Amino acid sequence: MAARTVYEAVDAATAASPQNAPSRPAGGSARPVTRPVSPAPAVARTVRAAGRVQGSARAARSGVLTPVKRASRAVSLEIAGSFFGLFALSFAVAAWRFHASAGGQRLWVYVAFAAMFTYFACSSFVRARRLTPR
Repeated sequence: MAARTVYEAVDAATAASPQNAPSRPAGGSARPVTRPVSPAPAVARTVRAAGRVQGSARAARSGVLTPVKRASRAVSLEIAGSFFGLFALSFAVAAWRFHASAGGQRLWVYVAFAAMFTYFACSSFVRARRLTPR
């Protein structure tokens, strides 16, 4: 539908103007000779204009989506860091309980997990800090 409308508009724009048409001879039987006009230049202009519109839409979309994407990534990293911190805290509490009751090998497992999740929590917050503008 839109292509047909564009084609009709191009055809109307490239058609000969009725004001500039030569007058008919007195006999009335001879028709004026009209040359077919190629719609290619007008179509090319239309395609270039559509490309410019599409390019500006792409630029607007990237101008809006880039900050939103960066902010949502920073928030997700902070949420993940909070969960890692909670896990680290729970492992640290468990390690403290086993330390108080003179636990053996389990104590070092809880200490290792607490240290690992503390590292994950800190690295998530550091990465989120790098993403946010200052």
